[in-house]
Amino acid sequence: DGCLWSFGSNGYGRTGHGITDGYQSTPRKVEGGGVISHSKKVVFIAAGHEHSACITEDGSTYTWGCGKNGRLGHGVETNCSHPKLVNGLVGIRAKEVACGGFHTILLSEDGRVYSFGHGAHGQLGHGTKEDMLTPTLIEAPLEGKFVVQVVCGFEHSMALTSKGFLYTWGCGVREILL
Repeated sequence: DGCLWSFGSNGYGRTGHGITDGYQSTPRKVEGGGVISHSKKVVFIAAGHEHSACITEDGSTYTWGCGKNGRLGHGVETNCSHPKLVNGLVGIRAKEVACGGFHTILLSEDGRVYSFGHGAHGQLGHGTKEDMLTPTLIEAPLEGKFVVQVVCGFEHSMALTSKGFLYTWGCGVREILL
Protein backbone atom coordinates (compact mmCIF):
# COMPACT_ATOMS: atom_id res chain seq x y z
CA ASP A 1 0.00 0.00 0.00
CA GLY A 2 3.03 2.30 -0.20
CA CYS A 3 3.42 2.79 3.57
CA LEU A 4 6.92 2.99 5.03
CA TRP A 5 7.88 0.73 7.95
CA SER A 6 11.21 0.52 9.80
CA PHE A 7 12.94 -1.04 12.79
CA GLY A 8 16.40 -1.17 14.36
CA SER A 9 18.56 1.41 16.11
CA ASN A 10 16.89 4.81 16.57
CA GLY A 11 20.32 6.50 16.82
CA TYR A 12 20.42 9.82 14.91
CA GLY A 13 16.71 9.30 14.10
CA ARG A 14 17.56 6.76 11.41
CA THR A 15 14.30 4.79 11.82
CA GLY A 16 12.26 7.92 11.02
CA HIS A 17 10.00 7.66 14.08
CA GLY A 18 11.09 10.94 15.69
CA ILE A 19 13.16 9.07 18.27
CA THR A 20 16.94 9.39 18.57
CA ASP A 21 17.80 6.77 21.17
CA GLY A 22 16.96 3.18 21.97
CA TYR A 23 15.92 0.44 19.61
CA GLN A 24 12.74 -0.29 17.65
CA SER A 25 12.63 -4.11 17.87
CA THR A 26 9.58 -4.71 15.66
CA PRO A 27 8.52 -3.12 12.38
CA ARG A 28 6.68 0.16 12.97
CA LYS A 29 4.93 2.41 10.46
CA VAL A 30 6.79 5.69 9.86
CA GLU A 31 4.33 8.49 10.62
CA GLY A 32 4.31 11.98 12.02
CA GLY A 33 6.53 14.94 11.49
CA GLY A 34 4.21 16.13 8.71
CA VAL A 35 6.81 15.36 6.06
CA ILE A 36 5.38 12.54 3.97
CA SER A 37 1.74 13.14 3.18
CA HIS A 38 -0.53 10.18 3.85
CA SER A 39 -1.66 10.43 0.22
CA LYS A 40 1.87 9.75 -1.10
CA LYS A 41 2.99 6.17 -1.62
CA VAL A 42 6.61 5.15 -1.08
CA VAL A 43 7.94 3.25 -4.12
CA PHE A 44 11.68 2.94 -3.35
CA ILE A 45 13.73 2.84 -0.14
CA ALA A 46 17.42 2.70 0.79
CA ALA A 47 19.31 2.43 4.07
CA GLY A 48 22.89 3.41 4.80
CA HIS A 49 25.07 3.17 7.87
CA GLU A 50 23.30 5.93 9.82
CA HIS A 51 20.79 7.40 7.37
CA SER A 52 17.93 6.37 5.10
CA ALA A 53 16.12 7.64 2.03
CA CYS A 54 12.94 6.98 0.08
CA ILE A 55 11.22 8.01 -3.12
CA THR A 56 7.47 8.56 -3.38
CA GLU A 57 5.33 7.76 -6.41
CA ASP A 58 5.53 11.39 -7.60
CA GLY A 59 9.35 11.13 -7.77
CA SER A 60 10.02 13.17 -4.61
CA THR A 61 13.02 12.23 -2.46
CA TYR A 62 13.03 12.18 1.35
CA THR A 63 15.99 11.53 3.70
CA TRP A 64 16.43 11.15 7.46
CA GLY A 65 18.95 10.08 10.10
CA CYS A 66 22.49 11.37 10.62
CA GLY A 67 23.14 14.61 8.75
CA LYS A 68 26.92 14.75 9.23
CA ASN A 69 28.87 15.60 6.04
CA GLY A 70 25.62 16.54 4.27
CA ARG A 71 24.55 12.96 3.55
CA LEU A 72 20.87 13.99 3.86
CA GLY A 73 21.19 16.68 1.17
CA HIS A 74 19.37 19.36 3.19
CA GLY A 75 22.20 21.92 2.96
CA VAL A 76 23.14 21.52 6.63
CA GLU A 77 24.73 18.80 8.76
CA THR A 78 21.75 18.54 11.11
CA ASN A 79 20.27 15.16 12.01
CA CYS A 80 16.66 14.57 11.04
CA SER A 81 14.47 12.08 12.94
CA HIS A 82 11.59 12.08 10.43
CA PRO A 83 11.68 11.76 6.63
CA LYS A 84 12.21 15.23 5.16
CA LEU A 85 11.87 16.36 1.54
CA VAL A 86 15.21 17.08 -0.16
CA ASN A 87 14.46 20.57 -1.48
CA GLY A 88 17.46 20.55 -3.82
CA LEU A 89 15.78 17.75 -5.80
CA VAL A 90 12.34 19.36 -6.14
CA GLY A 91 11.45 19.22 -9.83
CA ILE A 92 13.76 16.24 -10.43
CA ARG A 93 11.81 12.98 -10.59
CA ALA A 94 13.83 10.33 -8.80
CA LYS A 95 13.91 6.70 -9.92
CA GLU A 96 16.42 5.17 -7.46
CA VAL A 97 18.37 6.26 -4.42
CA ALA A 98 21.32 4.52 -2.73
CA CYS A 99 22.79 5.23 0.70
CA GLY A 100 26.47 4.55 1.33
CA GLY A 101 28.33 4.77 4.59
CA PHE A 102 28.36 8.57 4.63
CA HIS A 103 26.96 9.62 1.24
CA THR A 104 23.89 9.33 -0.99
CA ILE A 105 23.55 8.78 -4.75
CA LEU A 106 20.32 9.48 -6.64
CA LEU A 107 19.24 8.40 -10.13
CA SER A 108 16.65 10.57 -11.86
CA GLU A 109 14.09 9.25 -14.33
CA ASP A 110 15.99 11.00 -17.15
CA GLY A 111 19.12 8.90 -16.43
CA ARG A 112 21.14 11.54 -14.59
CA VAL A 113 23.02 10.91 -11.33
CA TYR A 114 23.25 13.26 -8.34
CA SER A 115 25.32 12.83 -5.19
CA PHE A 116 25.72 14.43 -1.78
CA GLY A 117 27.45 13.80 1.53
CA HIS A 118 30.99 12.80 2.45
CA GLY A 119 33.49 13.01 -0.40
CA ALA A 120 36.85 12.20 1.23
CA HIS A 121 37.42 9.10 -0.92
CA GLY A 122 36.01 10.49 -4.17
CA GLN A 123 32.77 8.54 -3.68
CA LEU A 124 30.65 11.51 -4.83
CA GLY A 125 32.07 11.36 -8.36
CA HIS A 126 32.93 15.03 -8.81
CA GLY A 127 36.69 14.66 -9.13
CA THR A 128 37.26 16.21 -5.70
CA LYS A 129 37.31 15.00 -2.12
CA GLU A 130 34.99 17.73 -0.86
CA ASP A 131 31.75 17.12 1.01
CA MET A 132 28.57 18.22 -0.77
CA LEU A 133 25.73 19.38 1.49
CA THR A 134 23.19 19.52 -1.34
CA PRO A 135 22.50 17.29 -4.36
CA THR A 136 25.02 17.91 -7.14
CA LEU A 137 24.83 16.52 -10.68
CA ILE A 138 27.69 14.16 -11.58
CA GLU A 139 28.98 15.29 -14.94
CA ALA A 140 32.13 13.69 -16.41
CA PRO A 141 32.37 10.82 -17.17
CA LEU A 142 28.58 10.23 -16.96
CA GLU A 143 27.60 13.26 -19.03
CA GLY A 144 25.64 12.20 -22.08
CA LYS A 145 25.17 8.66 -20.75
CA PHE A 146 21.79 7.27 -19.70
CA VAL A 147 22.23 5.59 -16.32
CA VAL A 148 19.74 2.84 -15.39
CA GLN A 149 20.96 1.80 -11.92
CA VAL A 150 23.05 3.19 -9.05
CA VAL A 151 24.45 1.52 -5.94
CA CYS A 152 26.69 2.59 -3.06
CA GLY A 153 29.20 0.77 -0.96
CA PHE A 154 30.53 2.14 2.29
CA GLU A 155 33.04 4.50 0.56
CA HIS A 156 32.44 3.94 -3.16
CA SER A 157 29.67 4.26 -5.75
CA MET A 158 28.65 2.65 -9.05
CA ALA A 159 26.45 3.48 -12.01
CA LEU A 160 25.27 1.15 -14.78
CA THR A 161 24.42 2.69 -18.16
CA SER A 162 21.73 1.61 -20.62
CA LYS A 163 24.50 0.30 -22.90
CA GLY A 164 25.80 -2.00 -20.15
CA PHE A 165 28.86 0.00 -19.11
CA LEU A 166 29.65 0.05 -15.40
CA TYR A 167 31.29 3.13 -13.88
CA THR A 168 32.83 2.96 -10.40
CA TRP A 169 34.46 5.60 -8.22
CA GLY A 170 35.59 6.15 -4.64
CA CYS A 171 37.75 4.08 -2.32
CA GLY A 172 39.24 1.08 -4.11
CA VAL A 173 41.19 -0.47 -1.26
CA ARG A 174 41.05 -0.65 2.49
CA GLU A 175 44.05 -1.62 4.57
CA ILE A 176 43.13 -4.05 7.31
CA LEU A 177 45.34 -4.22 10.36
CA LEU A 178 45.38 -7.53 12.19
